[in-house]
Amino acid sequence: MEETADSLRSETDGPNYGSNDETSLDAPCLMDNTAAELGDASDVTSGSAAFHPFGRLPPELRRYIWELFCPDLTLEARLLDITVAPSSDKHADECSRPKHGHRWTAKDGAILDAMTLARRRVLAVNQESRAIALQTFPDYLSLDLASGSAIVRFNKDTDLVLLTGYGMDYHASEQYHFPDFAGKITQLAISSTFGINSSTADPVDAMMDFLRGFPNLKRVFFLLESLHQNKLRNLGWCVPGFVHESFVNVSRETTELTQDNEMVFCWPVLNKYTDFYYPFRRASHVLLDVIEERVVDELLGMGIEPLPMAIFKFRSGLAHYKRLQERLAEMDADADLHSDRSLTITTSDEATSDDGHEAERIEEDPTSEEDESFNDERVQAQIE
Repeated sequence: MEETADSLRSETDGPNYGSNDETSLDAPCLMDNTAAELGDASDVTSGSAAFHPFGRLPPELRRYIWELFCPDLTLEARLLDITVAPSSDKHADECSRPKHGHRWTAKDGAILDAMTLARRRVLAVNQESRAIALQTFPDYLSLDLASGSAIVRFNKDTDLVLLTGYGMDYHASEQYHFPDFAGKITQLAISSTFGINSSTADPVDAMMDFLRGFPNLKRVFFLLESLHQNKLRNLGWCVPGFVHESFVNVSRETTELTQDNEMVFCWPVLNKYTDFYYPFRRASHVLLDVIEERVVDELLGMGIEPLPMAIFKFRSGLAHYKRLQERLAEMDADADLHSDRSLTITTSDEATSDDGHEAERIEEDPTSEEDESFNDERVQAQIE
C-alpha cells in the first residue's frame, strides 16, 4: 500500500494533475482523487505516445474506449473486499473509546487494490473519464487507513461488499465503528462461519448484533469458503448466465498474500432473474446446512434476504468451477430451474455417505475426468 494515487496517474502516461474538490484525498492508492480542471480530453496525455485527436472522436466512441480501459464500467454488479481490523491511531483519536477493548473499523481488504485499480485510474484521468465513472459509481464508502481516511467508489444498489477479517466476530457490537460506511451498504457478504469465535455471545446472537449495525441491508450473502476443498459441492444455482462472477488475479508482490492467487467469486443474479431464484428467497434449500435456521428466520423477519455466495481458489478450484459450469450448462434450465418447486443441493456430507472413496479422489485431483461428483443426477435441480 505504498503506492499513491499520483503514481497511479503517472502509470497512465498522463501528467501528474492535482486535485481540487471535496473528494480529493491525499494518500494511498485507494483514494478517489479527482482530476484537476482539464480542458479538452486530448490534453490528457503528453509526449510521443499521446493521441491528440482523441477529443475529436464521437462521444460514443470515446465512451467505448473508456469502457475498454475499465471493464468495471459495463458490469451489472461488482465486488469489494473490505476487512474489519483495529482502528488506526488517527481514527481512534477522533472517536470515543468503548468501555472494553478497542475500536474496530473498515479497512481495505487484501485484494481490494486489485479489484479497484482500473476504476481508480479512470476516475483520475480527466473530467470526461471521471464523469463517466461517477455515473457507474455514484456512491462511496469511507475507509480507515493508517495514513488517514480514504474513500472507494461503488454503486450501493448493485455492488456487493464482502467483509472479511481474522477474528472480526470476536468482539461486542459496540466496538465496531463504521461512520460513512455501514449505512450505505444494501448488499453485504460475510463468512458462513461468522460468529463462531465470539467470546461475548452465542454465535447466532453475535451475527445478528453485527448485522443490525447495517440499517439499510436488503440482502446478506453467506460465503461458502471451502468449495475449492470440496466441503460444499454440487451448487445447482451456479448456472452460467445466472450468476455474477468476479475474477481476481492477485500477485504476492502487490498484496499481503503469501503466494500468487487466482480466484472467482460468484453469487446469484437476483435483480434480473427473480423467478429463477424464487426458492433461494426462502434460503432453506441452500443455507441451512451451513448456518443456523434461526439466522434465516430472523433475517427474513427483518426484511433481509439470506443468500449463498461461492468462492473458488487457485488452479484446482477454477478447474472445479469450470467443470461444474460445463455440466450445469447442459441442463435444461428453463424446464427445471424456472420452477417454484423445491430446489435441493447435495452437500459434501451427503456425497461422502454415498461415495466416500470418490470424494477422496476428487480432493486429490479436482480436474479428474473420472469425477462422478458432478454427474447430472446430483447437480441438477431435483423436483420433489
